[in-house]
Amino acid sequence: MVDQRIRFVWNAGDETKMVEHDERIESYFGKTDEKDMWYRVHAEKVGNVGRLSVNKLSSSPNPDQLAEASTSHDSIRSDFVDGVDLFIAGMPSDYQGPEELMSSSFDGCIGAVEVDGQTLGLFNFRKLVQKVNCHGCSIVPVVDESFHLVYQFNGRGYASLPQVRYSTELLRVSFQFKSFWKDALLFYTANDTSGDFLSIELQSGRVVFQFGFMGRIDVRLSTQLQYNTNRWTLVRASRNKHEGTLEVEKEKLNGSSRAGVVTMDLAKSLMFFAGVPLDVKTEKYNITRLGFLGCLRETIVVSRGSYTKDFLEGIYVGMSIGCRSKASVIGLPGSGLVELPSVSIPNEGGVAVSFRTQQGDALILLSVGSKPNHFYSISLTDGRVSAWLNAGSGVVRVTSERRYNDSKVHSAAVRKEHRLVELYVDDALVGSARLPPNSGTVDGSRESDGGLYVGGIPVGVLADQMSASVNAFRGCLFDLLINNRAVPFDAPVAFDSVDVGRCMESDLFTNLTDPSLLKIPSSPTIPSFTVTVTVPVVAVASELITPAIHSTKPVIPTQEPLTCATEADFSHVTHAVSFGDIRYSNAEIEMEKINVAKFNLSMLIRTYYSKGQIFYIGNKNQIDFVSLYLLNGTLGIVYMGTDGKAKAISSDLIITDGLWHNLGLAKSSTSISLQVDEAEPVVAEVSQEIIVLSPIYIGGLPKDLEVHGNVLRESLKGCVRNFEVNGQMIDIANSKVIMGVRQCFSRSEPGVHFDGYGYAVYAEHYRIASDLSLSFEFRTTRQNGVIFSSSHPTGFPALALEMVDGKIKFTAANLDNVYSTESELCGYCLCDGKWHSVNAELIRNLVTLKVDGGRPTASVGSENEVLLGIENELYIGGFPVYALPQMATHTSEFFQGCLRNVRINGTLVDWHSVDSLVDVHVSGCPIGEPLN
Repeated sequence: MVDQRIRFVWNAGDETKMVEHDERIESYFGKTDEKDMWYRVHAEKVGNVGRLSVNKLSSSPNPDQLAEASTSHDSIRSDFVDGVDLFIAGMPSDYQGPEELMSSSFDGCIGAVEVDGQTLGLFNFRKLVQKVNCHGCSIVPVVDESFHLVYQFNGRGYASLPQVRYSTELLRVSFQFKSFWKDALLFYTANDTSGDFLSIELQSGRVVFQFGFMGRIDVRLSTQLQYNTNRWTLVRASRNKHEGTLEVEKEKLNGSSRAGVVTMDLAKSLMFFAGVPLDVKTEKYNITRLGFLGCLRETIVVSRGSYTKDFLEGIYVGMSIGCRSKASVIGLPGSGLVELPSVSIPNEGGVAVSFRTQQGDALILLSVGSKPNHFYSISLTDGRVSAWLNAGSGVVRVTSERRYNDSKVHSAAVRKEHRLVELYVDDALVGSARLPPNSGTVDGSRESDGGLYVGGIPVGVLADQMSASVNAFRGCLFDLLINNRAVPFDAPVAFDSVDVGRCMESDLFTNLTDPSLLKIPSSPTIPSFTVTVTVPVVAVASELITPAIHSTKPVIPTQEPLTCATEADFSHVTHAVSFGDIRYSNAEIEMEKINVAKFNLSMLIRTYYSKGQIFYIGNKNQIDFVSLYLLNGTLGIVYMGTDGKAKAISSDLIITDGLWHNLGLAKSSTSISLQVDEAEPVVAEVSQEIIVLSPIYIGGLPKDLEVHGNVLRESLKGCVRNFEVNGQMIDIANSKVIMGVRQCFSRSEPGVHFDGYGYAVYAEHYRIASDLSLSFEFRTTRQNGVIFSSSHPTGFPALALEMVDGKIKFTAANLDNVYSTESELCGYCLCDGKWHSVNAELIRNLVTLKVDGGRPTASVGSENEVLLGIENELYIGGFPVYALPQMATHTSEFFQGCLRNVRINGTLVDWHSVDSLVDVHVSGCPIGEPLN
C-alpha cells in the first residue's frame, strides 16, 4: 500500500511490472460497521499478465475497475522453489527486499489470506520478528449474502461435522453441487466397528448413492445422466430403514436391501463432505478417496429433525467461503479435449500456454475461424514445440530445437507483431519467422461458438494442414492466455474426457507419485498465483478470534522404500572433456606455427553457466590474439583489430541450456566470423594476417600468462567435444599441459557433484556467532555423509548438518550442551536419488530444520549457551583427516551425490569463490537412472 492505494508488483526474471488500483483505502475511524472497515484485495498473475482488484467488503467487485498490466512474452514463468520466503505485513530489517518496493511494513489487520486457493493460516508462521507488535484482529466478516452456506473445495481437503441428533432408521442428505470432476467423494459417514456406512459420490460423472450394514454394500443407486457439467445440481439422498431413494434433478431412483437389518448405528460417526482425511479408510466399502473440486451449497441433514449445516462450525481443510474460482488447469488422458470460443490474434497479439507431458507428438491447441486459411496452433512433434500460423496469405512454421516432453512444466508463447512471429519456450526465444506479405489479423471469428480446441480435436475436424500433430494430448495444460487475456477452462462450449480444474499426475505420468501423497510439492515451477487479502487500515484492539481450521501435515508415502536407490554407472562422451572444476582449468596444446591469412576451428560445447573462456591463441607478446569466450550466456570473440586495438563481436543466441551447441570460428584474409548452430554467422573486418603462435589454450588461462585487451581468464564450466583446428581433430585429454580437466558425463543437470572423496572449504575463517541459516537441495543414494561442518580446533564449539542413517541431522554443540534435531522421514526416503530440499537455521540456542517443505523440527539448548563462537573452516561435503575432531558430526563419511542452490545466510554459494575445492565437480551433476 502506497499513498493509500494498493499496488501489485512482480518480476518473473526479466522486468519488474507494477499495477496500482484506483480504490483509495480509508481509515476506519468513525465507522461502526465492521463491513465498512474491511477491504478485499485480489491479485493474480497468469503467465505474463498481472491483475488487481480492490473493493470494500460492503460493496461488490466492479469488473470495470480491474487494474492490469502485462510483461513481454519472455517473462511468463515464475520459478518459486522449495524454501522460498513468504513475508506478511513487512520484512525483517536484515532482509534485502526488491528495490522497487516503496514500503516495508504494514499497520492494520490482515485476514482470510489465500495463496493459489489454499487458505494460509496467519498464526502458522515460521518466524515472528520480535519488534513487530502482532495481535489478533476481529474475524473477517462475511458480507455477500449469496455466499451464505456456499463453500468451495480445492480437491485436496474436506469438511467434517458431528452427527446430527440421530435416528437409527432414518438419514436424509440434500445439497447442491457444481463441478467438472467426474470422480469425487461428496458425502461419507461410517461406523468401522459395526460396518454400517452411507456415501454419495461422483463416478464417471454420475451421482452414486450407497449404504450398507455390517460391512456389506446393500443398496447402490446410480443416475443414468452425467452431472459433472459445472452447473448447480440438486441432490437428495435418503435411507429409511432398508429403503433407499436418490433424486438428482429430474431423475429419481429407488432401491431396497434384502437384509433383515433396518437400523444403522451412526450416532457417534462424523459426517464428511467433499473428501476425507488420510486416516479415514473408505476402501473396504469400495468408495473413492478422491477429494471434491468444486462448490457445495444449501446442505441439509435430516434424522431426528432437520438441520441446515454450516461447514464453518466444524473442521475444514482446503475450503473457502463462496464459489468464485476460474479453472486455469486441465488434465487430459490422451483421448479428450476442451472446446472454447475461438479468439482472433490481431497485428500485435499472441497466445501462451503452459504444459507438462511425456508425450512426443501431441496437439496442445488449435484455433480455427470461419475464414479459410485462418488458424494458429501449438503442438509437440518429437518432443519439440511447434507453432503454425496462417493469416490468410500463407502458413509459417516455427519449431524449437530442444525437446520438452520431460514431465516438467514448460511455458510456450507465440508472439505476433504484424508479420513477425516469434516462439518462446520457458521465456527464451527459440525461433522466429515472417508471415507472407498482406498477412494481417489471424481471424478467429465464427458464426457459431467454439473453434478453439485445446488438447485434441473432435471427429470431423481435419487439421493435418494446420498443426504439426493432431494426436490427442496426454498430460497437464495450465494458464492459457490469448492477447494477454486469461482464458479460463470453466466455460467450455464442449468437452470430453477431461479433468477441468485439476491434473492427476500419478495417472498421466510414469514413475511419479500422486502429488497429494508427496512430501515434496509436485511442481517446482509455479506458473501463476492468486492472493486474496482482506485488510482494514488500522489495527483493532480485540480478542484473538480464529476459526477452527485443521491443516494436514505432510504425508509419508503409503509404501516406504526398503533400501536406498542404486545409482547406475555414469557413462562418458567420447572425444569430450569437462572444464571448470577449478577456476582456471585449461589444456595447453602444442601445434605448428600459424602465420597465415586463413584458419578455422570448430567444436561442440555444453554448459549451464553463463561465463567462461573457451579458446585462446596469441603470439609471443600476446599483441596479436584471438579469444573465444562465453559471457552472459552468449558467445563472443575478442581479437586484434586493423587499428591495433582489441575488437569484439558476439552472437545473440543463448546457449546455457545444457544442450550441445556447434561453434565455428573462421578467419579469412579480410574477415573473421563466428557461427553458432545454424544461425547466421556474425562477421567483422580484420587485417590480412593475425600472427599467432602455439600453444593453444582450451578453457581458462594460466595465472602466469600475461594477456592484453578484454580477455577472460576464468574457464568455461562445461564440456568441449570434437575440437578441430584447420580440419585436424585435437585430442584434448592428451595435451602437453592439462589442469582441472575431466571426462565429460553423457547426461548432466545443473548442480555440483561430490564423488564421495572430495570436499570444499567455503571459508578458512568463517565466523558463526549466534545465528546461521543454511538452505540447499540435494540428491544422493547414500544414507550417510557430512554436508556442512565447522568446529573449533579443540572440538568445541561445533556445528554440523549431515545425513545419518538416512535422516538429515542438524547439530550445534558447546562444551556442556549439545542440541540436535533431525528429519522425520523414513530412513530410506531421502536416499532415493531424487532432489530434496533442506532449510536449517541456528537462532541463538535454537536449531530448526525443515526437509521437503514438511513440518519443521527443532531443538532448544541452554539459555546460557547462545553463542557458538566458531571462527574456523566451514567444510561442505566432508572434511580432511587433519580437521578432526569435528565434535558435532555423527559420521565421518564424505557426502556422495549432488548439491544445488546452496545458500549460506541467504547468499548463494559461488563455487569458484570458495577457498578450496578438492575433487568437487562444479560443472554439472551426472544423471544416472536409479534402480530401485
